[in-house]
Amino acid sequence: MASYGFHSEAAEEYLAATQYYLDRASPLVSAAFVAEVEAAIQTLLASPTTWAVIEEPQIRRYLLTRFPYSIYYRWEPDRNRVSIYAVRYDPKNRFLEVVFRTGEKYRYKDVPPDEYNRLMNAESHGKSMQMHIIDHYDVVRLEN
Repeated sequence: MASYGFHSEAAEEYLAATQYYLDRASPLVSAAFVAEVEAAIQTLLASPTTWAVIEEPQIRRYLLTRFPYSIYYRWEPDRNRVSIYAVRYDPKNRFLEVVFRTGEKYRYKDVPPDEYNRLMNAESHGKSMQMHIIDHYDVVRLEN
């Protein structure tokens, strides 16, 4: 079976989301979140090319079913490895962080969960960003 690793920001997001559910919901909900993420990773490792490439360079998306999170990853067949990336959404503070292909990173403020879900489920993330996020929410550019 393939190996996997988290991009540092994806690891931080995973930890923050786990802590969020622990603090705001319960240990049971937090454990369910971790279990779903871990099960998703095992599914990705067993069949990493099942999900379509949604953007270059070979980025794929796996949607969690019980929680408003997606796993963005890249299959690296030469290394037999799945690299996990992420778009960060903080439901507590309602901000969305996006890293564009140019490497520029932005934080959109006061984005409701349904907008995040719409973005994650969109056929085209670029079009969804243009139609529903960019110019609709206050934004700050973050240092890379």
